[in-house]
Order: sequence, then C-alpha cells, then structure tokens
Amino acid sequence: MWDYFFYTAFTSVFAADGLAGMYILLGLIPVVLIIIADRICVWKFGARKVNKVQFYIAGTFILHWVRLQTQ
Repeated sequence: MWDYFFYTAFTSVFAADGLAGMYILLGLIPVVLIIIADRICVWKFGARKVNKVQFYIAGTFILHWVRLQTQ
C-alpha cells in the first residue's frame, strides 16, 4: 500500500503530493538500515543478547516519553 501511495504521490503534479512521496521514500531509508543492522547483530551475537539490549533501549525511550508527558 505504501509503495503505491509513494509512487502516486511522487509522480503527481501537485507539489504537496511530491513532497509527501519524498518524505515516505526518505523515511524508509533509516528504517531499512535499522532492520539490516538488527539482522546482522542477531546473526553475530544471538537473539537473546540482542533482545535484551533492544528492551533496554525501548525502556529508556518509554521512560523519557513518560517523563516528558508529565512535565
């Protein structure tokens, strides 16, 4: 679905649609890089160690988000 929206938005004649298509395209690049890095780390270190680190990172983000919401 997103790839169709990206293509339609990117090839549209309206500037806003073109910008939306570029944001979708450029937003996918970091996501793909994170997924590739995750798969390499799982292959190299094992799923248990990688999951522990990912839970610590996710927990840190959640705690910071809660802290910001309470201010």
